[in-house]
Amino acid sequence: MFKDAKTRFLLLIHMILEKEEIQGPPFSFPNYLSQKDIAQLICTTRQTVISLLHELERDGLLTYSQKEIQITDIDKFRNLVQNVK
Repeated sequence: MFKDAKTRFLLLIHMILEKEEIQGPPFSFPNYLSQKDIAQLICTTRQTVISLLHELERDGLLTYSQKEIQITDIDKFRNLVQNVK
């Protein structure tokens, strides 16, 4: 079954959190991926990635900058990831 871009993005961030063994709070990690890199990894466009980042920031799940990605509500984020798996 195919997953939508938001699901693929959430799973990518979740995989990075697990791989980097992020402990927190704060739950943040260096942003070593450009928006173009993220788009290529989840097979979508850069514009879609930008839209997803804005949506997730509005929802209070994360903040994104060129230097880091910070998960602002880890419980909400984990629940969302569990619901999309």
